[in-house]
Amino acid sequence: MSSNHETKTLSSSTEGRGSSFNSSFKSRSLDSRPSVENDKASIQNQSIHHSSHFHEMQDAPNMGVVLEARGLGKTYQDGQIKVEVLKDVDLTLAAGELIAVIGASGIGKSTLLHLLGGLDKYTAGEVRIQGHEWKLQTEVQRCHLRNEKVGFVYQLHHLLPEFNVLENVCMPLLIAGEKLPAAAEKATEILEKVGLAHRLRHRIGELSGGERQRTAIARALVKRPACVLADEPTGNLDQYTAEKVYELFVELNRTYKTSLIMVTHDMRLAERLEKVYHIVDKKLERQR
Repeated sequence: MSSNHETKTLSSSTEGRGSSFNSSFKSRSLDSRPSVENDKASIQNQSIHHSSHFHEMQDAPNMGVVLEARGLGKTYQDGQIKVEVLKDVDLTLAAGELIAVIGASGIGKSTLLHLLGGLDKYTAGEVRIQGHEWKLQTEVQRCHLRNEKVGFVYQLHHLLPEFNVLENVCMPLLIAGEKLPAAAEKATEILEKVGLAHRLRHRIGELSGGERQRTAIARALVKRPACVLADEPTGNLDQYTAEKVYELFVELNRTYKTSLIMVTHDMRLAERLEKVYHIVDKKLERQR
């Protein structure tokens, strides 16, 4: 099916709901994270495309290190009570590298991903995404860096059920200001890569669990991010489907050279990645 045909289908299907797709997606969250809600409001109120700082970020060289954390720590405070979750975390993610992070439930694995991806603010240390320190960015700049540099995949896919597969995967592109025809073409291309060319116009409720997760992966990769942060991406899948999703990550890594940090309980999958880290006593330790 041609991308031109899909663009027309995308436009007509969204217009038939009474409002344009471009206005509709602005009021909805892609992953239901509170910080993303704040970022969307910032995007709507400020223009980042003509910012000199934005162009400076675009031109920053990639020296082979995609993501780097040094002395990273996170402490939550509830009244007079302080709860330290992570401390003195050091991690370097090279271009094209595949890393697994393992550990018991509630030990801070998801918190680590949120800090690395700029979804949460750390209380100690620093994190740089291709040389850009998260805490030195404004909210608008943080949002733009996330949209350009980082893809997120969660255990729950966080797809929008009122939109079809193609529309869901177009979301990051439209948020970045791409025109609908170009967004539809790029989304169709990545959906073909993940084996969903036959599902472009299907609603999320019509997909299997594996198809929903493949759609989420396509959405995470549609802008060719420098890295993907995956939080238990196979946690809700049976062993066969989990294996297929893992193989898809590896294939897309080879195709696009996208780096990956995957949080998982599945030791069988973790041990097949290049490096394995374990969170022990609030610190990140290299296991293999």
